[in-house]
Amino acid sequence: MTTTTFSDIGSQLSKSDLAEIEKRLGFQLPDTLKVFYLQTNGGTPEPDHWIGDDDFEPIYVSGFLKMKDTSPGESSLEDTYQNGISKGFIPTHLLPFALDWGNNYICIDMTGKVFFLATDSWHDDLSMEDNVKKNTRLLCNTLDEFIDSLVSEDEAYG
Repeated sequence: MTTTTFSDIGSQLSKSDLAEIEKRLGFQLPDTLKVFYLQTNGGTPEPDHWIGDDDFEPIYVSGFLKMKDTSPGESSLEDTYQNGISKGFIPTHLLPFALDWGNNYICIDMTGKVFFLATDSWHDDLSMEDNVKKNTRLLCNTLDEFIDSLVSEDEAYG
């Protein structure tokens, strides 16, 4: 099994940083997400592809969102969530923590399950709820399972 490493990470987070973010968000982050962000504040994973079943193409993960110390023009995890909520394309029960190269979201719910939320196939004639239902699929039961299942591009398409 390949160990996933991260480059272009943000500065080290503390438990108090996470508590402040939880306070602003209005909910507790899943424990597995907190553990991950205390070790790695976002960044670019290597390997960077997730493969599931034959019904879908592999997901090319462009990066995990940082919680603080973002670069100019880069949105934090919190900003991405708040923006998605205010514009109506992210449901309140899904917290985006990573993006693919199409700017679709990889999200975690409050039970720790990881989902893919496609926003590049939104239908204006459907309600937000119907779009979310149609464009969301379960990837893994845990964040660790998701990270551990990332593979290289060659493995994804080989």
